[in-house]
Parts: sequence; structure tokens; C-alpha cells
Amino acid sequence: MPTPKPRTDLPDDVAGKLADLYQQLSTPVIACKLYAELLSDKEKKRFPETSEVLLRMPLVFAELRGLSVELASIELALEASFIDYGTHRSLRRQIGEPLDELQSKVIPDWDPDTGKLVFEGEIVRKVSGRAENVRIVLGSFQELGWPSLIDNPLPGGADSNKLRETIRTLNKGLSVIRFYADGKAKGVLWQY
Repeated sequence: MPTPKPRTDLPDDVAGKLADLYQQLSTPVIACKLYAELLSDKEKKRFPETSEVLLRMPLVFAELRGLSVELASIELALEASFIDYGTHRSLRRQIGEPLDELQSKVIPDWDPDTGKLVFEGEIVRKVSGRAENVRIVLGSFQELGWPSLIDNPLPGGADSNKLRETIRTLNKGLSVIRFYADGKAKGVLWQY
């Protein structure tokens, strides 16, 4: 496995934040969770779960997804809820990653009748008829044409626990696209 080469052109405060995130993401409990939830079966075959892989989770993620180690750390930190979406966007700007690439040009397609979420021609998620809140979120995205951010469509207002649990359930098994809360339980966003 290659050794990460941190960028030397970043301001000290940004480099320090990224180094801290890398450390946090490489702790065994967090790395195991990210490994299990984010990597596809094909990716897991390429990098079997070993202590070396887990200790270098941001590097593994960077290699698998074709990202810089810095960007991989930022993306994983958002996934692990170490940073909120605003910090995520700010850090991306600070490392020179364009924000317009946060969204794929291809959008998902949700079919509530079959319970299938399709992306780039492949079924990426099948949703049970009992997963009402997940279906509400996907239905709202589909109805609005898949903007990057929608208002929280769940009944009951800004209930962060309900929204987080819905998004956690929705993300289970997804590896190509991900869903996130905006950090205030007022919105949901999706990202390639």
C-alpha cells in the first residue's frame, strides 16, 4: 500500500485540521464502521479488512475512489459526523477542490412502486415498503428533480434524531452516492 504524501502547500491551520481528521478516522472503531458501511463488496475484496487497512482508512478510501488523501479525509470526516456540511464545504475550498464537483451530472431515479433507487443504470438500493421515512426522503428528491439539497421532508419538523436515523438507514449499503443531514435537521443533501 502506498504511503500518503501530505500536501506541503497548505496553510498550517488547514494542514493541522486535516492531520487531526486523518488520525481520528484511523482509530479502529471509526475505521471499522467506515469500512463496513462505505466500501462495496468489490472494494472489500481489493482491500481485505486488516489492521493495516483500518489504520490507513483515509488512504485506502483515497485510492479506491481516486481522491487525494486530503479530500478523502474530508469526505470520511463528514460521513463519520466529525464535521458538519458547512465545515466540509469550507475545507474543500481551502484545499482547492471545486464545490461544483460535489454533484454528479447523472442523477438518481427513485421508483416508489418497485422500491428501487437506480443510479447510472444500476440498482444501488432496494427499499422496503415499511421504510416510510426513507421513502418520504427519496420521494421528495425525485419530485424536485434531485437538487443537491432539499428541505427536511419528514413529518414532525426539525427532529435531528429522526432525520439522522432515516439517513443512516438510507445510506446502508450505498457506496456510489450518499445522503447527509445539513447539521440543523432542516435539510437533506445527496452527493456522488
